[in-house]
Amino acid sequence: FGGCVGTALAAGRDEGFCSDLRRSSFSQNKRGVMRMSKIVRDLMEHEVITCASSASLIEAARIMSEQNATYLVVIDETDEACGLVTEMDLLRSCAEEPKSVTVEDIMISPVPTISPTAPVAQAVSMMLEKGLSHLVIVHNIPAQPLRPVGMISVGDIIREIAEEGMT
Repeated sequence: FGGCVGTALAAGRDEGFCSDLRRSSFSQNKRGVMRMSKIVRDLMEHEVITCASSASLIEAARIMSEQNATYLVVIDETDEACGLVTEMDLLRSCAEEPKSVTVEDIMISPVPTISPTAPVAQAVSMMLEKGLSHLVIVHNIPAQPLRPVGMISVGDIIREIAEEGMT
């Protein structure tokens, strides 16, 4: 499900997805801005799947497969998040020689982040505006490294909508 929606977002075909979100547990104010009472921490996945920026595409695919993951947070030698690779990024890159391409070559950078205390509606807006299917959750502390504490994906939001029901 997440990959399918991620593909639609990445390709700019999010009309149905946006329509479903607007009919769900989100409400809109007079300006059409979506609101939802939950915050990112309520929906986030606490396990963060990572790989080194020097990892090959084959290594990245192996990690994703073994972990049944749709993303990898790319970390540098200090364990700071420096990028994000999704299954779609990996798939797009398969046309090239996978052995000679590293995760650093294809990663989304700077890493798309959001605070665990941010409203879910803010996460949805960021995903739609930037064509993303995943956001890395970090505590935004000035002058501190970006250490991932969780992830939120389109799939997490869709599951919440399904559980809450359509209104």
